[in-house]
Amino acid sequence: MDERTTAPLINPGDTCWRVERANRAAFLCDNAAYFSAAKAALLKARRSILLIGWEFDHRCRLDPSAPTCKSDRIGELLHALALERPALNVRVLVWDAALAVALGKRMMPQRAWWRFRKSPVTFKLDSSMPRGAAHHQKLLVIDDAVAFCSGDDFSGNRWDEPDHRDENSNRTTPRGKPYPPRHGLTVLVDGEAARALGNLARDRWRKAVGYAPAAPGQGPVDPWPRCVEPDLTNEPVGISRTVPAWHGDHEVRENEASFLAGIAAARRLLYFENQYFASDILGDAIAARLAETDGPEVVVVTGEHAPSFFDRITMDPPRDALIHRLRAADRFGRFHVYAPHSPEGRPVLMHSKVMIVDDRMIRTGSANVSRRSMRYDTECDLAIAPDEADIKVIAALRHRLVGHFLGVPAQRVSQEEQVRSSLAAVIEMLDEREKRRLRPLHPPAPKFPRSVIARWHLGDPSGAADAWRPWLRRRD
Repeated sequence: MDERTTAPLINPGDTCWRVERANRAAFLCDNAAYFSAAKAALLKARRSILLIGWEFDHRCRLDPSAPTCKSDRIGELLHALALERPALNVRVLVWDAALAVALGKRMMPQRAWWRFRKSPVTFKLDSSMPRGAAHHQKLLVIDDAVAFCSGDDFSGNRWDEPDHRDENSNRTTPRGKPYPPRHGLTVLVDGEAARALGNLARDRWRKAVGYAPAAPGQGPVDPWPRCVEPDLTNEPVGISRTVPAWHGDHEVRENEASFLAGIAAARRLLYFENQYFASDILGDAIAARLAETDGPEVVVVTGEHAPSFFDRITMDPPRDALIHRLRAADRFGRFHVYAPHSPEGRPVLMHSKVMIVDDRMIRTGSANVSRRSMRYDTECDLAIAPDEADIKVIAALRHRLVGHFLGVPAQRVSQEEQVRSSLAAVIEMLDEREKRRLRPLHPPAPKFPRSVIARWHLGDPSGAADAWRPWLRRRD
C-alpha cells in the first residue's frame, strides 16, 4: 500500500499541537455568514468572551443589511454585553500593529484601545513577539463552549456575501466608502475543540499581558448559533500553530508540517485558497509532486493582486516568481492558478486560507502560504480529516467554494466532476463566458526591481534570524 494512504495527516507533536473532538463543526463561507453567526453566539455569552486578532475596528458592523444601530457594531455590542452581565468577562487582544501598518488603517487598533479605555471590556494590544513579526491568530471563543477560527478579523472592510456583487450598498467602510468584494472562510467548532482553543487564546493573553485569565465554568446556555447547521458531527480536530522563537518560547512550525504532510499525501487533488502564494518551502514540495508522473492535480485560487499597496510590493513578486517556477516544473499539465472576479469582472480580494487534500482533509485558519506564516508570525489553523463516511462533506464544501466563485450551484460542480477527472477541466467548462469569474492567472516574470524583491523575499522573512538580514533569504 502507498505510504501516502496510511501516513497520518493529523499527528499531535508534528502536524498539530493537539487533537480534540468537536461535537459540531461548521464551515462559514464569507463574512456575512461569519459575522451573523458570531453576533448570535455573542448574544448567548454568559461567562467569557475572548477575542484574539490581527486587526480590530470597533465600528465594524456585524449585519450591515439591518437598519443602522449602534448595537450592531462589534465594539458597542461587546460594551453592552459587559455592562448588562457582570459575570461575563469580555477580553479583546489585538496585535499592536507597527506604525506604518497602523497609519494605513487610520490608527486602528490604537483608536479601538482608546474607545474601550473606560469600558468594562478589557482591551489589550499585543507586542510580545520579535520586532517585525505579527500576531496573526484570529480566534473568537465564547464560554469555552464554541470557538470560531478564521482567516478574517472584525474590521471595517471585511463583510461580503457569497455572490460577491460588483456593487453592494452594504459593503462600505465605517466612513461610508465602498470597498471591493472579499472572500473568506471561517470554521466554527464546539466541545473539547472549543475548550482547547480557549486555552490557546488564554496562553496568548498570558504572553502578551502577563497573566492568564481563568477558564470559565460551564455556562447555563449553549451559545451555538441557531442560524448555523453543523456540517460535521463528532469529529476530531487538529489544532496547528505557528509560534516564533522569542523570549523563551520555542519555535513551533506545526502549520508548515501540516501543509507539507498534506502536499506529500495527496493522490488526486490539492486545492488551495489563499491570500498569498509565496512560500518557497511549500513551493519546493509542490514542484516535486508536479514532477511525478502520477502526482496530484494542483488548483490554486488566489487574488489577482494582494489586498494592500504594501503587500502588492512585497508579496506579489515572490508569488509571481513561484508561479513561473511551478509552471516550469509542471511536466504533465496539472498546475492551475485562478484569480476570482465578480460577475462584472471586478477582482475579488482573497482572505481565505484553505487547503483540501483529496477531500480527505481540510485545513483552514489564519496561516497564509508565505514564509512568515510558517515560521515568524503567530498563526492558528484547524485541520479535520473525517472518516470515509464523511469525506463527502469536504467534497461538498469544495464544490460549494468553487461554485460560488463561478456563480453556479455546488451540485452542478459535483455533477461535472463525476464526468471529468480534472477540477480545472470542470472550471474551464463551467466558466465559458465573456467575463470569466475564475480567470487563469499568468503574471509576467518579475523584472527589476520586482525580481530583487522576489529573490530576497523582502517583506516575507522566515524567522527572527533573517528578519532584518534579508541576504540570508536569497534563492538562486
